Amino acid sequence: GLRRPPGSTPFPYPRLFRSANYYQFTRLGAKGRIELHGRKLEVRGLGIMDHQWMSYVGEEGWDWFSVQLDNNAEVVFWRLVKPDGSAQSRDLTIMFADGSVYHRRRFTLRRLETWVSPWSGQEYGTSWRVREKGRDLDLEIRARYPQQEIRMFEDLSIPTFPFWEGNMSVSGRMDGEAVSGIGYTEQMRPHAVEGGLPAG
Repeated sequence: GLRRPPGSTPFPYPRLFRSANYYQFTRLGAKGRIELHGRKLEVRGLGIMDHQWMSYVGEEGWDWFSVQLDNNAEVVFWRLVKPDGSAQSRDLTIMFADGSVYHRRRFTLRRLETWVSPWSGQEYGTSWRVREKGRDLDLEIRARYPQQEIRMFEDLSIPTFPFWEGNMSVSGRMDGEAVSGIGYTEQMRPHAVEGGLPAG
């Protein structure tokens, strides 16, 4: 189960689309049990809960990142990607430990390494670099392992809906200080949602 820490507040998040809304809780205490090769293991860790709702998903794809740094700052950034691969829009928000918020739309996000899914043929970024001058932000974000593709609906008699969603390790600097942390990334390639999908 997930437990919300006392005094925690939802992360403010700008709209991805005109018809979309979003919020998330991070650094949730998580504990439970998993079964692996017949063995039951007690586990503890950090969790994240997010909730997004929208009336429609268009033709764009996206690269979305949620990062928790060891200085207790939270960083969320994303870009919408056109079918030709160019970025349509982008957004970066930092929430600091005191609750203050820093928001910018001018930053660079570069894909350094990729992995091609043998199942869907989609190419996903497994190593990224994000830079923003105002806070001297320079982070490298690397996948814990590349095979984190989710193939939604593959057991149903409807088109498969592949996307990449998984854990990342983070290192770099912010405000002149070295930082490290963990992150979570979602990548949807543009043609995976070609023509639009209704979303409730």
